[in-house]
Amino acid sequence: MPAPPSFLDSVKYFWVDHLEIAYVPPAFEFCRRVDNDNSSFWFVDLPMSGEVFRFTYETFEPQWFWQCYKFSVSVRGASVPVFAIMYGATRWKITSHPKIVFYSAFFVVTTNGMLPFSVSAFLFQYFPLASRSAPAFVASAYETFSPLSPDRPYSHHVAYEIRRLDIALDVVLPLPELLTKFDKVRRFHAQIWKDKTYKDLAQTYYTNDLQKSKNKYKLVRVYDKILDSFEKNKSWLFPHLSANKEVRRIELELRKNCCENIPFNLITLLESPNNELTQLFQSHMSDYSSFFQKTLKNLTKRDYGKDDWDLKKYFLEHDHLPLDYIASFTGYSKKILGAVGKEHFLSLIQVQLWFSDEDLASFLCIRDLWKFRRCRSFASKK
Repeated sequence: MPAPPSFLDSVKYFWVDHLEIAYVPPAFEFCRRVDNDNSSFWFVDLPMSGEVFRFTYETFEPQWFWQCYKFSVSVRGASVPVFAIMYGATRWKITSHPKIVFYSAFFVVTTNGMLPFSVSAFLFQYFPLASRSAPAFVASAYETFSPLSPDRPYSHHVAYEIRRLDIALDVVLPLPELLTKFDKVRRFHAQIWKDKTYKDLAQTYYTNDLQKSKNKYKLVRVYDKILDSFEKNKSWLFPHLSANKEVRRIELELRKNCCENIPFNLITLLESPNNELTQLFQSHMSDYSSFFQKTLKNLTKRDYGKDDWDLKKYFLEHDHLPLDYIASFTGYSKKILGAVGKEHFLSLIQVQLWFSDEDLASFLCIRDLWKFRRCRSFASKK
């Protein structure tokens, strides 16, 4: 009988999952390409890896910030938000510093082969002050170099600060067994919802206070990655998850006060030539577990899988289709119907899908198609 896989063999993903950089404006080349007076076409074309990628952008207004831009890129026909530029403001005596936010999806599509470049390569090319020689955090950046003037050149050493860094580890391991690894946690700070598989356990666990006003250091979140991707309509970004019954994510979120003490600069962390990210993860996880300190010593970067989604297998197992596939299918169907007309569209459906006349009548009602939207039921049934 073969031996059960080791913990490291069960790891499906390990790398950065979210990044926030505070910067001294206008200390990056990228903003010169964006038309801030709202008269542009709301896109910018950027060369990367021998290709040109179109990034569309839109404004949004989060609390405590002034003007903010969210950038998206087309991935397999879908628009995926990947990063945002947020300009600081002072409101009601509260000052927010400008920052750049790299979303989780950016790390996903650049590690699973959907985009042919890395986040570090993109950052190094279009945000050049995030250099390989710059420190991770400089407390005096704003006092010394804000605002910058044309006669005062940029400084690599005060251009940015890491304000938040999330490191994620996905593992194929039953939740009860995974929770035993947190032997230094006497009691989890929060337990949210009921798990879909283990009714006596929670769906999500937090080791520390979630509120940033009360916790400026760090927290660890343990949750169901498969269910999380379904609920956020992102299952198509994680095709390898469909091959597993259970994938749990351990997510370490380092906040401002912890980021001040990161001993590596940003590009070094993102490239980790000597496993710097593993060392950082190990160091902080040792506060919660003696297991991870010993076991993760030889852990290296694990990219997201590049497997194709087995939709037939998924449907037979769960009796519904992922919500994002339904949305895409409905959208394409409407476009085809409008382009070729009802009669030609129906003949295409009959030939390709072997629909009966009764099926076709039901299919034409888009609301009937949406009856297959049962992601919520998947959570309650399993």
